[in-house]
Amino acid sequence: MGTSKIDLRDARGRDLFETLDSAALFLPAGALLATTIDRDAHRVEYRAPDAENIDTPLTLRIGPGTASAAEIFAGILQAHHRARIIGAPSHGKCRSQTETTLSDGRRLRFTNLRVLLPDGRDCEETGILPDTPRCKAVPEKADPSPNP
Repeated sequence: MGTSKIDLRDARGRDLFETLDSAALFLPAGALLATTIDRDAHRVEYRAPDAENIDTPLTLRIGPGTASAAEIFAGILQAHHRARIIGAPSHGKCRSQTETTLSDGRRLRFTNLRVLLPDGRDCEETGILPDTPRCKAVPEKADPSPNP
């Protein structure tokens, strides 16, 4: 079976718990998915449930537009050496937010949880660094000076 490729460039946030469920599909039962820390410093560990997992080799492509839940998903699989990460460093926003709708219809988001990856990393600000960096080829500028 070949490698499955998931493109997470420009993927943004989703529900943290859906993200943890998605990452658990690729990990063995009991594997640490993440640890959350709330504003009162309460820590909660989340582990993969006892379920059949997908063992297909994975490559994830990330970039500066990869943020929040997508970063957490990539970081979990990277920490477990379960996926090869290629591309450019991700955005660096590994926090969980809650959204509420105000009485006038406006929405308010606030950060409520810090998320640590299974290896203890907090990817806030630094983002997820790819295992294999990729960059677009930059064409060389033409030499404006005439050839003699």
